[in-house]
Amino acid sequence: MKINEVFSQQPDIARVTALADFLTGRAEDRSAPQKISTGAFLNLAKDMGVNLTLDQLKNISQQPPLSDVIRNVENDNVIFKTVDNTDNEEPNTTLDTEKAKSIVDKMAKRANKKKGL
Repeated sequence: MKINEVFSQQPDIARVTALADFLTGRAEDRSAPQKISTGAFLNLAKDMGVNLTLDQLKNISQQPPLSDVIRNVENDNVIFKTVDNTDNEEPNTTLDTEKAKSIVDKMAKRANKKKGL
């Protein structure tokens, strides 16, 4: 055990925030769920040198800067906030038929102009 672990009762919030930011970005890159089990999160924090209990995590996750990254800490999961702060909503990426036709028509006209038709 390190001496700072004995005397330090306050977890390193900057490291925990960095971990939460990293995990949020990783989940977004992989289109994965925006959550991790509390056990896994606490183990990752411990691997980073931050001894943290579930109660400490619950307390510090309600205060900035962690409250900007973590939406909720349950007994089983740490749930992260999404980038656009709309949880569990899929972005609307569908085009209506008329707009799609309009885009294709414009592209065809530009292609014909380049070919000299």
